[in-house]
Amino acid sequence: MEKHIYFIIRYSAYTKARGAWQIGKNVTAAEYKASLFSESRLNLHQELFFGVTLPTLKAIAATVSATALVFISDELPSVYKDALLKASEKFSWLKIVRARSDKGLVSQIDKAVESKIKEFADDVCYATVRLDDDDALAPDFGIELNKYLKPEFSGMGVTFSKGVFAIYDQGVYSAFYHYKKMNNAQGLAFVGTRSQSLQRNIPMTVFGTGNHTSIDERFPTVNDSSKIMFLRSEHDGSDLIASGRLRDKSKMKSLSDLESQELKQRFNMIRCF
Repeated sequence: MEKHIYFIIRYSAYTKARGAWQIGKNVTAAEYKASLFSESRLNLHQELFFGVTLPTLKAIAATVSATALVFISDELPSVYKDALLKASEKFSWLKIVRARSDKGLVSQIDKAVESKIKEFADDVCYATVRLDDDDALAPDFGIELNKYLKPEFSGMGVTFSKGVFAIYDQGVYSAFYHYKKMNNAQGLAFVGTRSQSLQRNIPMTVFGTGNHTSIDERFPTVNDSSKIMFLRSEHDGSDLIASGRLRDKSKMKSLSDLESQELKQRFNMIRCF
Protein backbone atom coordinates (compact mmCIF):
# COMPACT_ATOMS: atom_id res chain seq x y z
CA MET A 1 0.00 0.00 0.00
CA GLU A 2 1.29 3.45 -0.88
CA LYS A 3 2.01 6.01 1.84
CA HIS A 4 1.60 9.77 1.80
CA ILE A 5 1.82 12.64 4.30
CA TYR A 6 -0.26 15.82 4.06
CA PHE A 7 0.96 18.81 6.05
CA ILE A 8 -1.94 21.17 6.80
CA ILE A 9 -1.01 24.82 7.30
CA ARG A 10 -3.55 27.56 8.00
CA TYR A 11 -1.78 30.66 6.74
CA SER A 12 -3.63 33.49 8.52
CA ALA A 13 -6.80 32.02 7.03
CA TYR A 14 -9.69 34.36 7.78
CA THR A 15 -13.04 32.80 8.69
CA LYS A 16 -16.11 34.59 9.94
CA ALA A 17 -16.42 31.93 12.63
CA ARG A 18 -13.15 33.28 14.11
CA GLY A 19 -12.39 30.00 15.86
CA ALA A 20 -8.98 29.29 14.34
CA TRP A 21 -6.97 31.95 16.17
CA GLN A 22 -6.74 33.28 19.72
CA ILE A 23 -6.76 36.85 18.35
CA GLY A 24 -10.31 36.23 17.15
CA LYS A 25 -11.68 35.61 20.63
CA ASN A 26 -13.58 38.27 22.60
CA VAL A 27 -13.29 40.91 19.87
CA THR A 28 -15.53 42.17 17.10
CA ALA A 29 -15.29 40.74 13.58
CA ALA A 30 -13.73 43.98 12.35
CA GLU A 31 -11.12 43.98 15.12
CA TYR A 32 -10.29 40.35 14.45
CA LYS A 33 -9.80 40.91 10.73
CA ALA A 34 -7.69 44.01 11.34
CA SER A 35 -5.42 42.13 13.76
CA LEU A 36 -5.11 39.06 11.55
CA PHE A 37 -4.15 41.07 8.48
CA SER A 38 -2.09 43.79 10.15
CA GLU A 39 1.02 44.51 8.12
CA SER A 40 3.40 43.95 11.03
CA ARG A 41 1.86 40.56 11.85
CA LEU A 42 1.79 39.36 8.25
CA ASN A 43 5.36 40.50 7.63
CA LEU A 44 6.56 38.58 10.67
CA HIS A 45 4.66 35.43 9.73
CA GLN A 46 5.91 35.61 6.17
CA GLU A 47 9.47 35.99 7.45
CA LEU A 48 9.10 32.89 9.62
CA PHE A 49 7.26 30.81 7.03
CA PHE A 50 9.90 31.35 4.35
CA GLY A 51 12.85 31.30 6.73
CA VAL A 52 11.80 28.48 9.07
CA THR A 53 8.73 26.45 8.08
CA LEU A 54 9.28 26.12 4.34
CA PRO A 55 12.98 25.11 4.43
CA THR A 56 12.24 22.30 6.88
CA LEU A 57 9.29 21.10 4.79
CA LYS A 58 11.59 21.06 1.77
CA ALA A 59 14.00 18.79 3.66
CA ILE A 60 11.16 16.48 4.69
CA ALA A 61 9.68 16.32 1.18
CA ALA A 62 13.06 15.14 -0.12
CA THR A 63 12.83 12.00 2.02
CA VAL A 64 9.17 10.88 1.85
CA SER A 65 6.07 11.20 -0.32
CA ALA A 66 4.47 14.38 0.99
CA THR A 67 2.30 17.37 0.13
CA ALA A 68 2.00 20.65 2.01
CA LEU A 69 -1.46 22.20 1.75
CA VAL A 70 -1.39 25.89 2.68
CA PHE A 71 -4.85 27.32 3.25
CA ILE A 72 -5.32 31.02 2.58
CA SER A 73 -8.39 33.22 2.34
CA ASP A 74 -9.25 35.57 -0.51
CA GLU A 75 -8.94 38.44 1.96
CA LEU A 76 -5.19 37.84 2.38
CA PRO A 77 -3.43 40.88 0.87
CA SER A 78 -2.08 40.15 -2.61
CA VAL A 79 1.58 40.77 -1.77
CA TYR A 80 1.57 37.83 0.65
CA LYS A 81 -0.65 35.69 -1.55
CA ASP A 82 1.64 36.24 -4.53
CA ALA A 83 4.71 35.22 -2.54
CA LEU A 84 3.05 31.91 -1.65
CA LEU A 85 1.91 31.25 -5.20
CA LYS A 86 5.42 31.96 -6.47
CA ALA A 87 6.84 29.43 -4.00
CA SER A 88 4.29 26.82 -5.11
CA GLU A 89 5.55 27.20 -8.68
CA LYS A 90 9.02 26.28 -7.46
CA PHE A 91 8.04 23.29 -5.30
CA SER A 92 5.71 20.68 -6.76
CA TRP A 93 4.79 19.37 -3.28
CA LEU A 94 3.57 22.82 -2.12
CA LYS A 95 -0.09 23.55 -2.88
CA ILE A 96 -1.92 26.79 -2.09
CA VAL A 97 -5.62 26.26 -1.34
CA ARG A 98 -8.09 29.12 -1.29
CA ALA A 99 -10.55 28.89 1.60
CA ARG A 100 -13.85 30.75 1.65
CA SER A 101 -14.33 32.91 4.72
CA ASP A 102 -18.07 32.23 4.85
CA LYS A 103 -17.61 28.48 5.28
CA GLY A 104 -16.08 26.43 8.07
CA LEU A 105 -12.36 25.92 7.61
CA VAL A 106 -12.29 22.32 8.89
CA SER A 107 -14.87 21.19 6.32
CA GLN A 108 -12.84 22.85 3.57
CA ILE A 109 -9.66 21.14 4.77
CA ASP A 110 -11.50 17.80 4.75
CA LYS A 111 -12.73 18.40 1.22
CA ALA A 112 -9.26 19.30 -0.06
CA VAL A 113 -7.66 16.20 1.47
CA GLU A 114 -10.48 13.99 0.20
CA SER A 115 -9.89 15.20 -3.34
CA LYS A 116 -6.17 14.46 -2.97
CA ILE A 117 -6.52 10.90 -1.69
CA LYS A 118 -8.99 10.16 -4.49
CA GLU A 119 -6.17 10.81 -6.96
CA PHE A 120 -4.51 7.55 -5.92
CA ALA A 121 -5.40 4.59 -8.13
CA ASP A 122 -5.46 2.20 -5.17
CA ASP A 123 -5.94 2.45 -1.45
CA VAL A 124 -3.37 4.58 0.36
CA CYS A 125 -2.28 4.86 3.98
CA TYR A 126 -1.89 8.54 4.75
CA ALA A 127 -1.39 10.98 7.59
CA THR A 128 -2.56 14.54 7.95
CA VAL A 129 -0.21 16.67 10.04
CA ARG A 130 -1.02 19.87 11.87
CA LEU A 131 1.58 22.62 11.43
CA ASP A 132 1.54 26.36 12.10
CA ASP A 133 3.10 28.78 9.64
CA ASP A 134 5.76 29.91 12.11
CA ASP A 135 7.00 26.57 13.48
CA ALA A 136 9.44 23.95 12.18
CA LEU A 137 9.49 20.18 12.06
CA ALA A 138 12.70 18.17 12.15
CA PRO A 139 14.12 17.20 8.74
CA ASP A 140 13.64 13.50 9.58
CA PHE A 141 10.04 14.03 10.71
CA GLY A 142 8.65 12.29 7.63
CA ILE A 143 10.91 9.27 8.10
CA GLU A 144 9.86 8.90 11.73
CA LEU A 145 6.16 9.36 10.97
CA ASN A 146 6.34 6.89 8.08
CA LYS A 147 7.01 4.16 10.65
CA TYR A 148 3.40 4.56 11.79
CA LEU A 149 1.85 4.71 8.31
CA LYS A 150 0.40 1.23 8.37
CA PRO A 151 -3.24 0.10 7.98
CA GLU A 152 -3.23 -1.23 11.53
CA PHE A 153 -2.60 2.34 12.78
CA SER A 154 -5.56 3.75 10.83
CA GLY A 155 -7.77 5.80 13.12
CA MET A 156 -4.92 6.59 15.50
CA GLY A 157 -3.15 9.80 16.43
CA VAL A 158 0.63 10.23 16.46
CA THR A 159 2.36 13.04 18.25
CA PHE A 160 6.07 13.66 18.79
CA SER A 161 6.05 15.13 22.27
CA LYS A 162 9.66 16.32 22.55
CA GLY A 163 10.79 19.58 20.99
CA VAL A 164 12.37 22.96 21.57
CA PHE A 165 10.69 26.21 22.58
CA ALA A 166 12.50 28.98 20.70
CA ILE A 167 12.36 32.74 21.22
CA TYR A 168 12.38 34.68 17.93
CA ASP A 169 13.32 38.35 18.04
CA GLN A 170 14.70 40.80 15.50
CA GLY A 171 15.11 38.22 12.76
CA VAL A 172 16.91 35.52 14.77
CA TYR A 173 16.28 32.90 17.42
CA SER A 174 17.85 34.24 20.59
CA ALA A 175 17.09 31.55 23.19
CA PHE A 176 16.15 27.87 23.30
CA TYR A 177 14.35 25.87 25.99
CA HIS A 178 13.51 22.21 26.46
CA TYR A 179 9.85 21.54 25.71
CA LYS A 180 7.91 18.32 26.15
CA LYS A 181 4.15 17.97 26.13
CA MET A 182 1.80 15.02 25.76
CA ASN A 183 -0.59 15.34 22.76
CA ASN A 184 1.51 18.21 21.48
CA ALA A 185 -0.06 20.23 18.64
CA GLN A 186 3.14 20.88 16.66
CA GLY A 187 3.28 18.06 14.14
CA LEU A 188 0.25 16.25 15.57
CA ALA A 189 -0.72 13.60 13.01
CA PHE A 190 -3.74 11.43 12.36
CA VAL A 191 -3.34 8.23 10.38
CA GLY A 192 -5.98 6.85 8.02
CA THR A 193 -6.55 4.82 4.90
CA ARG A 194 -8.52 6.10 1.95
CA SER A 195 -11.06 3.29 2.18
CA GLN A 196 -11.86 3.96 5.85
CA SER A 197 -11.93 7.74 5.43
CA LEU A 198 -14.21 7.72 2.40
CA GLN A 199 -16.59 5.37 4.23
CA ARG A 200 -16.61 7.97 7.03
CA ASN A 201 -15.47 5.38 9.56
CA ILE A 202 -12.79 7.78 10.81
CA PRO A 203 -12.17 11.55 10.55
CA MET A 204 -10.76 12.66 7.21
CA THR A 205 -8.03 14.79 8.81
CA VAL A 206 -6.36 15.59 12.11
CA PHE A 207 -8.59 18.67 12.44
CA GLY A 208 -11.61 16.40 12.76
CA THR A 209 -10.27 14.75 15.91
CA GLY A 210 -11.17 17.62 18.27
CA ASN A 211 -9.00 19.43 20.79
CA HIS A 212 -5.44 18.18 20.55
CA THR A 213 -4.91 18.16 24.33
CA SER A 214 -7.41 15.33 24.75
CA ILE A 215 -7.10 13.47 21.43
CA ASP A 216 -6.02 10.34 23.32
CA GLU A 217 -9.42 10.24 25.04
CA ARG A 218 -11.18 9.84 21.68
CA PHE A 219 -8.61 7.99 19.58
CA PRO A 220 -5.71 5.69 20.45
CA THR A 221 -2.67 7.96 20.30
CA VAL A 222 1.05 7.33 20.13
CA ASN A 223 3.17 9.82 22.09
CA ASP A 224 6.71 9.38 20.78
CA SER A 225 9.31 11.28 22.82
CA SER A 226 12.37 9.47 21.56
CA LYS A 227 13.99 12.60 20.11
CA ILE A 228 13.49 16.30 19.38
CA MET A 229 11.08 16.60 16.45
CA PHE A 230 9.90 20.21 16.34
CA LEU A 231 10.77 23.80 17.06
CA ARG A 232 8.00 26.00 18.48
CA SER A 233 8.40 29.74 17.96
CA GLU A 234 7.45 32.47 20.38
CA HIS A 235 7.44 35.98 18.92
CA ASP A 236 5.52 39.25 19.08
CA GLY A 237 2.95 38.07 16.54
CA SER A 238 2.40 34.57 17.89
CA ASP A 239 -0.91 33.20 19.10
CA LEU A 240 0.77 32.41 22.42
CA ILE A 241 1.30 36.08 23.22
CA ALA A 242 -2.06 37.11 21.74
CA SER A 243 -3.80 34.73 24.14
CA GLY A 244 -1.80 35.92 27.15
CA ARG A 245 0.01 32.58 27.46
CA LEU A 246 3.50 34.05 27.66
CA ARG A 247 5.75 31.36 29.11
CA ASP A 248 7.60 31.98 32.36
CA LYS A 249 11.13 31.28 31.17
CA SER A 250 12.44 31.10 34.75
CA LYS A 251 10.55 27.80 35.05
CA MET A 252 11.95 26.39 31.81
CA LYS A 253 15.31 24.68 31.29
CA SER A 254 17.58 26.28 28.71
CA LEU A 255 19.48 24.20 26.21
CA SER A 256 23.18 23.96 27.02
CA ASP A 257 25.70 25.42 24.58
CA LEU A 258 26.38 21.94 23.22
CA GLU A 259 22.66 21.17 22.89
CA SER A 260 22.13 24.47 21.08
CA GLN A 261 24.93 23.67 18.63
CA GLU A 262 23.49 20.21 18.00
CA LEU A 263 20.06 21.75 17.40
CA LYS A 264 21.46 24.22 14.88
CA GLN A 265 23.27 21.44 13.05
CA ARG A 266 20.14 19.30 12.88
CA PHE A 267 18.01 22.21 11.67
CA ASN A 268 20.78 23.67 9.52
CA MET A 269 18.36 24.57 6.72
CA ILE A 270 16.81 27.31 8.89
CA ARG A 271 18.15 30.78 8.11
CA CYS A 272 17.34 32.36 11.46
CA PHE A 273 20.00 30.94 13.81
